[in-house]
Amino acid sequence: YPTLSITAKIKSGANRCKWLFLRIQNKEVRKGRFDTDIVILNEEGMLVALRKHVSLA
Repeated sequence: YPTLSITAKIKSGANRCKWLFLRIQNKEVRKGRFDTDIVILNEEGMLVALRKHVSLA
């Protein structure tokens, strides 16, 4: 799918983590476009990174 916009924000390093938790959610699907939010947390539930992706379907 063609990407219209992509944003990533790194909040803290994940180099010492044994695992990461990813929450991927399609916020809106409308008129051939969809928005996806990705939240990445470490094993303690602390925020590691955020990502927003807007694409054409």
